[in-house]
Amino acid sequence: MAIVAWNEAFVTGVVTIDQQHRQLFDILNRLHDKSLNAHSDRTDLQASLDRLDQYARFHFTEEERLMEAGRYPDLELHRQSHERFRQKLAELKQLAEEGDLREAFAASLSFLLEFLVRHVQQEDRLYVPWVGRG
Repeated sequence: MAIVAWNEAFVTGVVTIDQQHRQLFDILNRLHDKSLNAHSDRTDLQASLDRLDQYARFHFTEEERLMEAGRYPDLELHRQSHERFRQKLAELKQLAEEGDLREAFAASLSFLLEFLVRHVQQEDRLYVPWVGRG
């Protein structure tokens, strides 16, 4: 069961970025599914967060490369947003390792859902005129 379904509201028109965003939403939805499974354990949560960390780093690098090439004037602000995400994800990974499992699942889902939806719909849309479409 998806916590958030990909739809037109998330489309930027930059094909490679939209594909990567879809993948991030898919990782979030798989994490949500694991949170609903009574048999999910700490290893499941850690693996999901590690996968998200790995893919987000790849995505952020690609996104920043495109913004740099397009001379996006607010690139540094966008980089800071990505850095805040990485810092929060590190905190969530620590909670997944040491904290209450259900609390770690809930905190992870809450943060990731809010960040991804807001970041894609608001922050990422701002650079589209500089990086082009297609």
